[in-house]
Amino acid sequence: MKKTILFLGLALCYLTSFSQEQGSITDARDGKTYMTVKIGTQNWMAENLAYLPSVCTSEKTNGCCGYWVYGYEGTKVADAKATENYTKYGVLYNYYTAKDACPSGWHLPSDEEWKSFETYLGMSKEELVKVNCYRGKSISSDLFINGSTNFNVINSGAKSFAGGFNELKNSSFWTSTTDGTASSIIRLIDTSGIYYTGSLRTSGMSVRCIEGVSTETKVENTFLDTRDCKLYKTVKIGTQTWMAENLNYDGGNYKSNSYGKYYDYKSAVANAPKGWHLPTKEEYITLLKATGTTSTSGDKTQGNSDCWKSLCNGGTSGFNANFWGYYTNSTLYNVNTTINQAQFWTSTSNSKDTKLATSVLFSKENEIINITNWLSKTEQYFTVRYIKD
Repeated sequence: MKKTILFLGLALCYLTSFSQEQGSITDARDGKTYMTVKIGTQNWMAENLAYLPSVCTSEKTNGCCGYWVYGYEGTKVADAKATENYTKYGVLYNYYTAKDACPSGWHLPSDEEWKSFETYLGMSKEELVKVNCYRGKSISSDLFINGSTNFNVINSGAKSFAGGFNELKNSSFWTSTTDGTASSIIRLIDTSGIYYTGSLRTSGMSVRCIEGVSTETKVENTFLDTRDCKLYKTVKIGTQTWMAENLNYDGGNYKSNSYGKYYDYKSAVANAPKGWHLPTKEEYITLLKATGTTSTSGDKTQGNSDCWKSLCNGGTSGFNANFWGYYTNSTLYNVNTTINQAQFWTSTSNSKDTKLATSVLFSKENEIINITNWLSKTEQYFTVRYIKD
């Protein structure tokens, strides 16, 4: 009988002792250092992410802002960082900012990566598939500060999509996985267990980053411009990530019609959202090479009909260039005619003549794409696509 009790005690000890390695990572963007813990094969941050490039109040109208510090109702980053809550709880992110908030070499974990984590800690297969309910009560206590995992969950609250901050009774974490609706999957952790559910993407949740490259497939390929709350589709083509829609921002010098907005060269450069930039001529050439065949003659690079078919609206690449023409002065040219065209600015300017810059011309008439050095006058108005930094 004594041997049986000893055996059970050893088994229990084994089940609650997790293989782990502790370490640290320094975020090069702001110099902040985070404790990390390797649990099974996964290397996690053992603290809530605290990257804070901007901050806003918790009002409902600020749902697109994407960065909050619990209890802080101002807009100054330095003041927010000086609060005790920032030091203790980190930052609350909406889904759109959470997707890109992790430092280089780390990413927002997917639902499947969370499930692997939960499985390693001992969650049963029956519990793992449950949704909209608590699961894993037997392991949740191991996740908190002083728990055996060193994962160090702390009740950090959340920012409600309806405005205001929730009470500090639990901690909610984004996954990168969408659920096919307007929500994305989260984990809410408290002493009752690990609650699996979805949340509207303008809510504010904590983030725990995981090391490596994301393999998530159920992710919404969008970018939220926090300046005006406009949501843009994005697409990855080759190694580049592009906006899959034209810029529609009220900034600088532009012309506007039912098709959208057209910008002069200086405004096209200046209007880039944080984390994006106006592509160079070379970056556009890389785009063409990823979708078809190019040829170069003198100052002109041309993409063949395969490039054109891939990159135009409805094409296989998802770039979706529309033939909305361009403006010279107040006149709109080459739209809804036999010579339908799309014209996009590049950031490549002429060092000898600041009134000229390079643009990209999509010609529907010839089914070709031309990039010609410094042919366009910078006071003309073209459509704009940005590429991710």
